[in-house]
Amino acid sequence: MSEVSVPELLRHSSNVLHVVEGVFFSLVALAALVEIKTSSLNWRRIWSLFLLVGGAFLAACLIFQKETSQISRAWLNLQASPMRVQHIAVAVLLFVAGGYELILLRRPDLKTIGYFSGLLLMVVGVLFCVHVQKGAPKAVAYSLLYHRAVGLFFILAGISRMAQRATHKISWNYAWTFFLLLCGFLMATYREPSGAFEPQRVSFSSEDMKSLLQ
Repeated sequence: MSEVSVPELLRHSSNVLHVVEGVFFSLVALAALVEIKTSSLNWRRIWSLFLLVGGAFLAACLIFQKETSQISRAWLNLQASPMRVQHIAVAVLLFVAGGYELILLRRPDLKTIGYFSGLLLMVVGVLFCVHVQKGAPKAVAYSLLYHRAVGLFFILAGISRMAQRATHKISWNYAWTFFLLLCGFLMATYREPSGAFEPQRVSFSSEDMKSLLQ
């Protein structure tokens, strides 16, 4: 059996992480949808806890991952960059958003703070839009396009959530859960393209070398 390359292992690891995140976002959206249909605060507690616990779990996985294997060392070295910072930032923002929603359940009089969860979702969207990717040019282009689509839907989810807090219209409630569900679907179905995480070699012709030496 031939040995699996590090880029291939990284693609597999990334695919698993995207599926986990996609399922997580989908569960939050579905629980929020049930809350809308039933008007039950218990379901709001559930999806708020999903955000809180899920964000903490994702952040912990990224921060405390041990270098126990070649794949772990490669992943950590790869993410000792803006890529790792972005992933951790997204997880922390989701954790904070869940915490804000739980605070609002206990202190509904704090109306201003209700806008923060929507604002945080928008920041998550911006982070996805400026997502850092490494690999072959075509793979990078595909990944950036995909993540920007996810980022756009996160921004729309955040705007809709803020509009719902301002107007209390049920249509905005449905809108933000719909956009979040789209985020979950896109994340769960994302697969790293061939060439992702592949090291890029730069070659120089003799003319290039001469021009550099001049």
